[in-house]
Order: sequence, then C-alpha cells, then structure tokens
Amino acid sequence: MGNCSSSLSKESESRLHLSSSRKKEKMDSKPVKEFHKTLIITHTLEVGDLTMVEVIEETTVTPQDSKKPTTKIVVHKRQIGDKSLIMKQVNGKKEELSDLDPKERKEFDQQWKKHWKPTMTQEKIIRSLQEDNPDDGK
Repeated sequence: MGNCSSSLSKESESRLHLSSSRKKEKMDSKPVKEFHKTLIITHTLEVGDLTMVEVIEETTVTPQDSKKPTTKIVVHKRQIGDKSLIMKQVNGKKEELSDLDPKERKEFDQQWKKHWKPTMTQEKIIRSLQEDNPDDGK
C-alpha cells in the first residue's frame, strides 16, 4: 500500500473558518447579500511512482435572511499524473468537465479503481474536520 495524506490548504483553512459575503443582483436590481462557505479537502496518494490526487470543494450558499442554504456546489477533481477528471454538481445536477476521450476515460477509471485505496476515507476526513471545527459543521 502507498503513502497517503490529506490536507487543507492555507487558503481553505481561512475559508473554512470565515464565511464571505457578496452581493447578487436580482431582477429588481435590489442587492441581496448571501454567504458562501467553502470547504476544500485535498487527498494525495502515492503508489510506487504514481501520484494520485483527489480534491473535493464543497460550497454552500445561504441568503442573509435565511438559515438554510439555498445552493450547494460540489466540485470533485481526480488526477492521475497529467490526466484529470472534474465533476461539478449544483443542487444535484451533475456535469462532467474532462478532455479525456472515451478510451482515455475508461483507462483512467480502471486505474483509479485499481490504485485508489486510501487508508482514510472521505467520510472520516470530513468527520475529523468537523470535530476540530464544531461551529463549521452546521
């Protein structure tokens, strides 16, 4: 089994603790404030001379006058060497962003399934981060 590491970048650590606000224009041109909270998880696995990277960026958008998020954006990137696959999901609607042709995509998926065997699952990473930052898990 290869080396495995998980981390949050410095940029994501600050974004994990602080919500940023921005204005969004509506049809009536009245500014509306909304809060964006982004969590970025980077997981790297080295198997022999092969480096595999998985990055999950999850953003929730909550209007200022609401306690519930109205939009959830998840960008999931997988990379093996110089080849990558990006899946974007907005409120459950999925979109694939990839330059891989069907043959390359099939080979990528097979290689990922064969070698991606981290010792720490995504669920454990998220749970650990939420335990370290209890205010951010809500």
